[in-house]
Amino acid sequence: MSSKICRRAAGRFIVLEGIDGSGTTTQGRALVAAFESAGLRAHFTHEPSAMPIGLLLRQLLTSGPELERPDWDGMALLFAADRLQHVAREIEPLLARGVTIVSDRYVLSSLAYQSATAPDAEAALPWLRAINQRARRPDVTLVFDVDPDVAEARRSQRGGRPELFERRELQARLATLYAHAEEFVPGDAIVHLDANGTVAEVEANVMAALGRAFPA
Repeated sequence: MSSKICRRAAGRFIVLEGIDGSGTTTQGRALVAAFESAGLRAHFTHEPSAMPIGLLLRQLLTSGPELERPDWDGMALLFAADRLQHVAREIEPLLARGVTIVSDRYVLSSLAYQSATAPDAEAALPWLRAINQRARRPDVTLVFDVDPDVAEARRSQRGGRPELFERRELQARLATLYAHAEEFVPGDAIVHLDANGTVAEVEANVMAALGRAFPA
């Protein structure tokens, strides 16, 4: 990543979004490393967070079917509560000190995943927006557009037991929703990028996407 782009993105709140296996975690860590190598302060974070509610959510996502989970709306409330704590205790204080934040998932994930698992997605969306309305808006959200088959192959290579939402049919639906991300968060700065290539190719696409987000 060029130092020019790094400088323009300094002190920003950058969110990476996409279906499971789209590469947001890998690229988020690489992006923070690029900022730091350019001499800028940067911090990688993720949702669910590493705070108490986030740790509970991680357990709910990764445990098997024997664990009794909340319904879709209970999960949505947990994600929203974790997000407010995440913003108040980690994101906002670091941004106030001029640190660039790169977050692997944020509000858009809740709007996509919880609406996709709700009995009535159209009715659920206004409520999901309402319970997340106090969350700080990102300076830019990079949406990783990836073929669901490519993402599934990556998840298979990763190994381990599939998480709660890692079902082929659901991930295909989510890919379609992410392709129309602007409709979920009207007014937010959204930049799409092709995430189908190699790690190096996607990293180059991230650089180009940030160039579009923070032009000279």
